[in-house]
Amino acid sequence: MFEAPIKSSQFAFLDHFGPRVKLCNVRLEEVLRVEIYRRGLHSDAFAKENLRPPRPA
Repeated sequence: MFEAPIKSSQFAFLDHFGPRVKLCNVRLEEVLRVEIYRRGLHSDAFAKENLRPPRPA
C-alpha cells in the first residue's frame, strides 16, 4: 500500500506497479479520476500497455 496524495504520484505508482497497486491517502474528489486511469479509460493511460482494458475474445 502506497500513500499517493497528489496526481503525479498516483499516476506514477499505477504506471510502475500496474492496476492492482493499492493506493491510500487519495483525496475523495480524485478517486474517480484514479479509478478511470487504473482501468485504462483515461486519455493518459491509452499509451500504457499494462493499463489497457483487455480485448474481447
